[in-house]
Amino acid sequence: MQGAGQTGTFSPASIISNVASVAARAVSAATAVNTAVDAAGAVKLSLTPTRSTPSDKLVVGARRKATGKVYGTGSGEEVLASIHGQTVVVRRIIDRTRPCPVCVSDTGGTVLGWMPENSLQEVEG
Repeated sequence: MQGAGQTGTFSPASIISNVASVAARAVSAATAVNTAVDAAGAVKLSLTPTRSTPSDKLVVGARRKATGKVYGTGSGEEVLASIHGQTVVVRRIIDRTRPCPVCVSDTGGTVLGWMPENSLQEVEG
């Protein structure tokens, strides 16, 4: 690729290979950067991720079995509900020194509230 202010004639193949090599260097979390050109000539990139999070690590998006009280705040004030063995999705994790630092939702996306980390166990299978 030429720098700013330079002109020239570029073949689609050279542009695609340059875009792919730049994208491959820029995205270190991908095993492959696949390129394709659509009918209008637009270059499309798709990435194949390589990093995975261990299932025992509590992160946003993790599914867990929840048993215990669900609170209205991360401070553990106002009990909203009590659940037992329900599969939940971690939506947010705040300051882990708070009593209930984990915001959870049901698997349909409805936010349930805040829970202590020790109320969330790994989902088997």
